[in-house]
Amino acid sequence: MKVLFFGTPEIAREVLAYLHHHGVEIVGVVTKPDRPKGRSSTPLPPPVKEWVLTHAPSVPLFQPEKASSPESVEALKPLQADLFVVVAYGQILRESLLSLAPLGAINLHASLLPRWRGAAPIQRAIEAGDKESGVTIIRLVQKMDAGPMLLTRKVPLDEGIRSLDLFHILAKIGEEALLEAIHLIAEGKEQEELQDESLATHAAKLTPEGCKVDWNRDGKDIHNLIRAAFPNPIAWTEILQRKEKKKLLLLRSRYREEIKLPPKAIFPSNKEVIIGTAEGSVELLEVQQEGKRAMKAEDWLRGALPDLEFL
Repeated sequence: MKVLFFGTPEIAREVLAYLHHHGVEIVGVVTKPDRPKGRSSTPLPPPVKEWVLTHAPSVPLFQPEKASSPESVEALKPLQADLFVVVAYGQILRESLLSLAPLGAINLHASLLPRWRGAAPIQRAIEAGDKESGVTIIRLVQKMDAGPMLLTRKVPLDEGIRSLDLFHILAKIGEEALLEAIHLIAEGKEQEELQDESLATHAAKLTPEGCKVDWNRDGKDIHNLIRAAFPNPIAWTEILQRKEKKKLLLLRSRYREEIKLPPKAIFPSNKEVIIGTAEGSVELLEVQQEGKRAMKAEDWLRGALPDLEFL
């Protein structure tokens, strides 16, 4: 069975490598155009393109601005793909493009659908304090992440897991589920289940502005935000250090329900960085002051005292 793969970021690269290694016939790869990243003005290739150029240079690579444009559809038609596989591509594929694949298109989504449809399912699951997460293989339809479900795989979430950790866990179980779904479709044995629209929730992308910590919130909510925002865009707070306002990035934390402090108050210790909240406290375990390296919070605290305030 001939597969045309659509994907752009790191998770798509991991899945593409897995499928290629396990013998899936990849007749072409579609990824987003090169874009500047961070402070660099030089366009950089997306992770999927990097993998293709390094490990499968003979596979045709396409980087259209709009995959469903008439020009793109015409360029992809000669590949004669049987099935489209989509992993975090970043565009909605229109019917004019989807109609090229006789067996349709399937998508790997990093949540237990219909919960957390949208751009940031991993982060939103952690931010909400969900007890479990997972992946869902769905048929691609015009409505975002709303297609019939073929396979679901679940994983429990503990209170210390961060988005980066969950990303790698879901990439692993997701690639295995996707390979199983491809084999089922090839054999005509796939079974589909409609999503319950009444249970659907939306996973909007996290923004730097939305990741500023409000110490008047409950400590568990703040801890969940810190976990969800790592490694991007990263939760942050403002501090006053020797009468100078500075930005502090919060990389790792722990919820301390048993310690009661007023919001923003600092626990009197030179070894632990514990900040009061509306309910319980948050212990900071790893931080990064703007312009400096990441470090253990206790090491940072020794250089930050005295006259330290959380704003």
